[in-house]
Amino acid sequence: DALPISAFYDDTVGGMLGIPWTDDTILNTAKFEDLFKYVESIDSKMRYESLMRTIAFFMVLAGYVRLLFYLGVHPRIATLVCTLTHAADDLGHFLLSTVVVVVVLGFLAGWLFPQDPGYNEFQSYGTKAATT
Repeated sequence: DALPISAFYDDTVGGMLGIPWTDDTILNTAKFEDLFKYVESIDSKMRYESLMRTIAFFMVLAGYVRLLFYLGVHPRIATLVCTLTHAADDLGHFLLSTVVVVVVLGFLAGWLFPQDPGYNEFQSYGTKAATT
């Protein structure tokens, strides 16, 4: 399933370019079925790449957190690690209250600008929350 990117590109783009659009003996539905097969293949590859990028991000983040705690062995850097450890409770409460404010403002944006064509960025809750 995991082809090298060059082989995937050659198979997909070559196949898409090989669709005989000008051939009247082949039904248009068959041509579009071939096209959508290649589009689904591209979409599948993009989802896979996105998943791998997300997994890699969290692996690097976990390694970074471990590095911070390992740096706590050094006496001068231990001051920073202890400060972050003591501040974690307050930061957690701050983040919780911030999330509540963003969620409420996102719902208010949806009620204030419902389905108005001039405010397309408020059509889904994800974009509402991202723009508040």
